[in-house]
Amino acid sequence: AEQLARARRLRKSGATAAAAALILAAAFPLGTVNRLEQLLVRTYWNALAPGQALAVWADTRYQQLAVGEREGQFAVYSNGLLAVTFPDPFEVTRRVHLCLNQCADPRDVLLIGQGLEGEAQRVLDYPVRSLTLVILDPEYPRRIRPLLPAEDRARLRDPRLELVPADGVEYLRGTARRFDLVVLHTPPPATAAFNRFYTREYFDLVRRRLNPSGAVVVGLEASESFMGPEMRRYVGTLNNTLGSVFPRVIAAPGTSLLFFASGPAGRITLDADELARRLAARNLPSAASFRSSQFRLMLQPERVEWLRETLADEAVAPVNTDRRPVIYLHNLRLWDLVTEGRLGGMLAALDRLTLPWLLLIAAAALLLATAGAAGTLRGESPGRLEGR
Repeated sequence: AEQLARARRLRKSGATAAAAALILAAAFPLGTVNRLEQLLVRTYWNALAPGQALAVWADTRYQQLAVGEREGQFAVYSNGLLAVTFPDPFEVTRRVHLCLNQCADPRDVLLIGQGLEGEAQRVLDYPVRSLTLVILDPEYPRRIRPLLPAEDRARLRDPRLELVPADGVEYLRGTARRFDLVVLHTPPPATAAFNRFYTREYFDLVRRRLNPSGAVVVGLEASESFMGPEMRRYVGTLNNTLGSVFPRVIAAPGTSLLFFASGPAGRITLDADELARRLAARNLPSAASFRSSQFRLMLQPERVEWLRETLADEAVAPVNTDRRPVIYLHNLRLWDLVTEGRLGGMLAALDRLTLPWLLLIAAAALLLATAGAAGTLRGESPGRLEGR
């Protein structure tokens, strides 16, 4: 319900922002741009995140970054999409223990995307040798760091942590380092640019950077207990794409599904008792308050089995590739569904096309638009051009 409400607010805020932008452009000669720009920001923000105080608003080179605050909780929005909320120590601690114990000895860890808001700090509770956090936007740490709890800010000075401002794809292509665990915290595939982080080609880059017993973690927003046909195909596509690269793939249930993948020598598991034994053997001081029963709550057998059967039923779901970005189209169809749009038929047709056909359609549309614009500049309507 919250996702539906947020989607409708975003659609409303987009229309509001467009109307305000027209007013802003008209008011430019009148010298009231600054006041109208502030009005535009407030109008957009109130539609996007009602009830939250605006803590950060910045147009960086890579994104429109906004951070809202309510009762000490911060919500980070990247280009209008909710990216992460913090602080959330309970949930972050559970997720880190679940991920870090998928490896026998997680010495070198790579986080791509989010992690500065608490997860990196909890990873550093482990005796890792290095933690590399790749963040596309170098402005992001400067804006977020002052909002973190004092203890989390201090942990970011740990010499084992390396912050790398880079694109996640380009970093993997350029580095020769190998890792025991790679955690992908990239935004959902809501755009063609973000689709790159969910393709067979990208997962193959990750595989080449893993040690033989290493593991990769990929998250995907979904339903905790029910999935309609569109959502099933969406998560099934990610599962099959991972399976086209890694021989072992398992998925943990939750509002955010966690997919774990590894090679034959990997030790990924959803056995709660085994994970509890691994954590106990590490004898971490910070894990003293984390009871093994937490693993059993996260990995209830009936829910794990339901998700496994759901993914098995989607064995024919297509593989997401750079040339055929199907998971991006699935995301658009889900967005259209929850916002009560009318693009389902068109998106279903596009789902069957490969990238060359999509590029051909885009090129044809651009050519028609250019021809129409050229005719307008010469004082000719598109109708007169077609009549010749």
